[in-house]
Amino acid sequence: MKERFVEILACPDCAGGLSLAAQHGGGGEEVLDGELRCGTCGRSFPIVRGIPRFVPQELGGEAAHTARAFGESWTRFGGLSDRYKNQLLEWIAPVRAQDLQGKTLLDAGCGKGRHLAVAAELGVKFAAGADLSCAVEMAYRNTVRFPNVLVVQADLHRLPLRPVFDYGWSIGVIHHISGPAAVLGRVIRSLRPGGRFSAWVYGRENNGWIVHVVNPLRKRLTSRMRFGDLDALSRVLAGVLYGVCR
Repeated sequence: MKERFVEILACPDCAGGLSLAAQHGGGGEEVLDGELRCGTCGRSFPIVRGIPRFVPQELGGEAAHTARAFGESWTRFGGLSDRYKNQLLEWIAPVRAQDLQGKTLLDAGCGKGRHLAVAAELGVKFAAGADLSCAVEMAYRNTVRFPNVLVVQADLHRLPLRPVFDYGWSIGVIHHISGPAAVLGRVIRSLRPGGRFSAWVYGRENNGWIVHVVNPLRKRLTSRMRFGDLDALSRVLAGVLYGVCR
């Protein structure tokens, strides 16, 4: 985390301003380990391996299961690809690449940071990405080379960010979270007055085979499988599907 980014962070409990109470390691502006402290309620939050952490170490319930599943996936498949730029622009259309230039951007549910990296390359003034899972480790590694990107580990229900963003997006995330309408409302409060937001979610229309076949299998079977077994099964199915599509 760059030291100057402290000014856009806020306590997720009381929205009070945070200060850098301690820091260790890093070079130049980079803070690798340290502590952030709220000047209003006194709560403190650690910075671990360059990432401000605003979630408890041990999560529980459905949120923990979802975060663990996505964290394992994004950590294992953490590389970046040239195709991500075109994918992102399709998902946020009619917003265009030139619309991002000079803007402050929020990525709600940043995963491994692939869209943050694209945003930085497209010329945003500043981009912040938040994710609940351990995928933030990969997101940090994928974006640490950019001087204008911040990654935080946080719950989208309790974002630790001030309302400083011109534009935000959430790509393929909100429908996985309990209470999606409440999440969307909370995320939008992190925008400036007049800010814009794009949310890409799974569509029910024209996806009957997913709704009636894939989704029941996901709920009853694949979501309960070990990651290694699911990975092996996915590779077999992907190979078959690739052959059919070709």
